[in-house]
Amino acid sequence: MKYLPVLGMNVGNIGLVVITLERYFKVVHAIAHRKYYKKWMTKVGVAVPWIAGFGTFAIPLYTWTTPVKDKAIITVCVLAIFLCTE
Repeated sequence: MKYLPVLGMNVGNIGLVVITLERYFKVVHAIAHRKYYKKWMTKVGVAVPWIAGFGTFAIPLYTWTTPVKDKAIITVCVLAIFLCTE
């Protein structure tokens, strides 16, 4: 449970990137945005941060464990080094 805040931070950061890219295309390429942007793209934009956040943090966290003396010790991964400070 202590890793859920880190997962939330990853999702939040990726969500900000998605929103920023969408706003960029709406402002800079307004005509193309009006012509090609569909409602399903908003739904994808909401789902992508959760999928990417889970994929970049939770999957490596739970698959890169090494059993030592009946305990799971998380091996060093880039996300754990920078985001998990204990």
